Parts: sequence; structure tokens; C-alpha cells
Amino acid sequence: MISLADKTILVTGAAGGIGSAMCRTCADLGAKVALTDLADSDGGDVADDLGERVTFYAMDVTDQDDIRNTMERVEGDLGPLSGVVANAGIAPTGPTMDYPKDTWDKVIAINQTGVFLTAQEAGHRMNGRGGALVLTSSIAGLSVVHPETHIAYGASKAAVAHMAALMGVEWAQKGIRVNAVAPGYVDTPILDAVKKDDPEMAEEWVDAMPIKRVLRPEEIANVTAFLLSDAASAITGATIAADGGYSKA
Repeated sequence: MISLADKTILVTGAAGGIGSAMCRTCADLGAKVALTDLADSDGGDVADDLGERVTFYAMDVTDQDDIRNTMERVEGDLGPLSGVVANAGIAPTGPTMDYPKDTWDKVIAINQTGVFLTAQEAGHRMNGRGGALVLTSSIAGLSVVHPETHIAYGASKAAVAHMAALMGVEWAQKGIRVNAVAPGYVDTPILDAVKKDDPEMAEEWVDAMPIKRVLRPEEIANVTAFLLSDAASAITGATIAADGGYSKA
């Protein structure tokens, strides 16, 4: 049985979609959970809906001081962090030849640098006592050819998977495990937007999945909870593709 009892878990980008499912699953497994997202997000309402074990903290993953101060507050309120999920990310698409530099910079700032800054601060806090980090990558960051035009998203998620490998090896002797989860096509607001704008592409995504359906956020959350738990004590530096077999098809 997977248990997160007596653990304090912080999740970034958790106001909706996969992030809120991660918070719910961690809380259901006994953890005290810090749900973090931007101040103008729905994070407060989501945390209230998830119950007393989940608390909202406004945090901007592109602001190093904000990350440091927020983790300080979380540890003061909920206890020392034993797990952190660097999940915040955005996915604007566009043809590579026409991709705007300001959009590229924003994607890299949130998806790549934000993950690095979050993991770095968590590492400082876990150094000497151990802990577990899970970084959210994507099948778009694996060696899979996609028809979609998401150059910045794919590049940033590839970097996240490689960061998990580098950190996992570097911090292993410190007792800090670092892994990544690479979701496939998941039923989230992002997918809803695709269904609305390009229903044929959405159908192609489902057809490309060996299991012939999109994934549920809870399925990604279950993998994340396992990697955060002591049941995954032998796993570090790995990227787990939670994609219904898509990357192997």
C-alpha cells in the first residue's frame, strides 16, 4: 500500500488539471499538502474544495525569492517538506519558423527555469534529511515525433526529464530522490480547448493511444504519489512515461 502519512508535500501549478488531482491524491494518502499557484488563480477555491489537508499558497515559480519565501512559510505552517512536485507549466503552440521569441522566453521561464528553481530550493531544504521530488515532463519531451507545433513546450519538457536524471544522480547520496513523470494525452482544460478548436486532432490523439482513450488526471497523480512515497525508494533519476503506451507504439 502506498502511504504519504506524516509527509508534507508541495505541488506547483496546482490550481487545476493534473496539479489539483495530485493534491487530492496526496491528501487522500495522508499528506499535508501545499497547493501553490499564481495569486490570481483559482487555487484558494480549489484548496477549499479539496478539504482541510490542502492549503493554498500563492507562488510564482519564475521568482526565486517568492519560491524561497513560500517554502519557508509552508514549512512553518505544515512542517518540513518531504516531497515537492514541480508541475507548473504552459503549452502555447505555433509553427517553429513563426514562433515569437517572447512566447519562447515565457515557456522556458515557467516550464524549465521554474522547475529548476523549485527543485533547487527544495534540495536545499531536504539536504541532510532526505526527500523526494517529482518533475512534470511530458511525452512531448521524450524522443517521440509529434505532428503538433509545440517547439518550446517540447524542448522545455525534454530539459525537465534530463534535469531529473542529473539531479537524481547528483543528490542520491544526500538521500534526495528526483524523478520525472511524462504524461501522455490527459483529459484537462488544455485538451478541452483542442477539442473545441481542432476536433479532428483531438480524435487523432485518441486513435494514437494504444489504450484508445485519453488519460484521467488521477492516473498521473497516482504515478506521482508512488514516486513521492517510500515505496519508490529504489527509484531516482528516472522518467516514467504515464502515457497509455503512446511513446512505445
